[in-house]
Amino acid sequence: MASYSGVSWMRDRMGRYYYMLIVGCGPRAREMATLVEESQGMGLRLIGFVDANGDHVSDGNIGRYKVFGLEELGDILHNQVVDEVVFAVSMQELARLEPVMQHCADVGMKTRVQLEFLPAAYSRIYLENFREMQLLSLSSAPDSELRLFFKRVFDVALSLPALVLLSPVLLAI
Repeated sequence: MASYSGVSWMRDRMGRYYYMLIVGCGPRAREMATLVEESQGMGLRLIGFVDANGDHVSDGNIGRYKVFGLEELGDILHNQVVDEVVFAVSMQELARLEPVMQHCADVGMKTRVQLEFLPAAYSRIYLENFREMQLLSLSSAPDSELRLFFKRVFDVALSLPALVLLSPVLLAI
């Protein structure tokens, strides 16, 4: 607790924050903004939103944050401190925003994609390479053959003594 407070105090004193920009204005983007706001003690700061659809918000703001047009993104990345861009849009919008993601990569910007459009059944999502092709891997099974082997050994080691101990009861039944 003391180190968290100390880091927070030093970050405030030195003005060293981590600035984020969210691409999207829908419920996913607003939820992401709430998470960033809740993490302000860790130094996260939200710059604003980028309207990916061109559906301009009536007053140009979402809450206390400015909504920028997609055409302004290049200027924002060049003229403001932006540490990370988070894409919080649907899969269809994400496909349409590929040139924007490429621009972020070209300027060396760290980008993340909110994967809420994937089924919630997967506990692990990671990127891996299969030769020269990148694959997004989704898994709910253990990722290690060794872990699966030890789980099987543990299951058998527990079930055998349980069967021996309970065999009189099972025989009576």
